[in-house]
Amino acid sequence: DMYVLADTDTFDPGLVVGETFPSIRTLHQGQELTSVDGFVHDKGMVQFVQLQKNLAAFHEAGIEVVALTYDDPSLQQLFIDKNGIEYAFLSDIDAYSVKALGILNEGYEPGDGAYGIPHPFICFASYINHPPKADGGKQNTLS
Repeated sequence: DMYVLADTDTFDPGLVVGETFPSIRTLHQGQELTSVDGFVHDKGMVQFVQLQKNLAAFHEAGIEVVALTYDDPSLQQLFIDKNGIEYAFLSDIDAYSVKALGILNEGYEPGDGAYGIPHPFICFASYINHPPKADGGKQNTLS
């Protein structure tokens, strides 16, 4: 049975619910990004790899989908083109983002071909209980 009634193991990598979303270091469309702020809509953002078939439903709910991988942008583009992906793929730089998120798979060392691969991770980031900036924009703090 693939469903469990409770999470009873002690392996809990990643952010704790309500924790501030950390700075990241990624490449997207040739530009270095240090934040996911540009992808967070009114209802939030889901970070997932294969959600294309449900993308319209997420957008209707006000949720943006973003993928974060350790792959080079050129390899990401091959996957995007092959699968008709219409959402953003971020390429982690030097495993900075997966370290900041606390999800780096420690089974690989720098120099290994798979270094930077994360533990499987789904993250919902949203602006919750944060007042707007003085200029009316959203706070830079995500949780």
